[in-house]
Amino acid sequence: KFVAYDVPYRIFGGQKFYERAEIKNVMAYLKLLVNPRDEESFLRIINFPKRGIGDGAIEKLRERSLGQNLFQTVLSLDDAESGTMAKFLPFKILMQDFLKNISELSLFDFVQYVIEKANILAEYSNETDEEINRKLNIGELVQNVKNFQDDNPEKGLVDFLGLVSLSTDIDSFQEEDNRVTLATVHSVKGLEFKVVFVIGLEEKYFPIMRINSSDDDIEEERRLMYVAVTRAKERLFLTCAKKRYIYGKENFSQISRFIKELGYENEYHSFEQNDTKYQYVEKKNFSESLNGFMHKTVKAKQIDYEVGDRVFHSNFGVGYISSVDNKTRTAKIEFDSFGNKILSLDFAPIKKI
Repeated sequence: KFVAYDVPYRIFGGQKFYERAEIKNVMAYLKLLVNPRDEESFLRIINFPKRGIGDGAIEKLRERSLGQNLFQTVLSLDDAESGTMAKFLPFKILMQDFLKNISELSLFDFVQYVIEKANILAEYSNETDEEINRKLNIGELVQNVKNFQDDNPEKGLVDFLGLVSLSTDIDSFQEEDNRVTLATVHSVKGLEFKVVFVIGLEEKYFPIMRINSSDDDIEEERRLMYVAVTRAKERLFLTCAKKRYIYGKENFSQISRFIKELGYENEYHSFEQNDTKYQYVEKKNFSESLNGFMHKTVKAKQIDYEVGDRVFHSNFGVGYISSVDNKTRTAKIEFDSFGNKILSLDFAPIKKI
């Protein structure tokens, strides 16, 4: 959306969306279908997902090409090929199928078809945070395609690829501070901003719910929520979607338990703008809500800290505790490299050393 509306932005501690490996993999399939001479895209996907095609096989394909580009050479292979060339036949069959369907399906349906038939999501089948995020990113790409199709029903894949190509450097704006910062909660621990938007406050999204989620997992997600909301110095926006695309499928969302635990579930005010309904909540006494939220952790840390204790913080490094407030469970910590910080003993990523 920032790209679509020319809003300057930066990714804090990460890559731009279209520079992520999983997005490049999907885009390479689409680019090659539009431009058979795109050798960079060909080399990116010829062995993704894995087909047992290494550098040696590609060199033999080059020898076979005789002036043709590599993709055309693959498409011209005989179905009865043997030896090394036979390794390319599954890719040939797959791409021929895509070329047949590119004009028969809508843009949105076609992109979903490519992701499914190429078995791309299977490459990220582990339930690690990294691979879950990769699948979510691919889902966001599919949503981008749907938005483009809805806004431009007469346009197709070439137009979408052209838009992406023209907009990937949109955040080259010179005024460094005059842009939106996009960040994960993990990457902004210890930082503060005047205005913060916490997005995706829906069950299975924040908190993330895995197949084997435990109480400890939910506790860690709740600690992350605490970190997220305490980054705001002046204004905090907590947002959730009524429905969203995840893994290429539209799902209705359930409001996050964290919003409920903060006491905001039933205190919305509504207004409409440009045919879109918005809901907001006004509640000045946020500190009390947050204090109650903090004590809903599944397991509070059973660690006592005292003045003089040396501690290690994952962002600030080594420091020592100069004072402790047992009522609020906070401590003033003097870090060797970052000076004084007042942190929650239950939620800050610190440990005794």
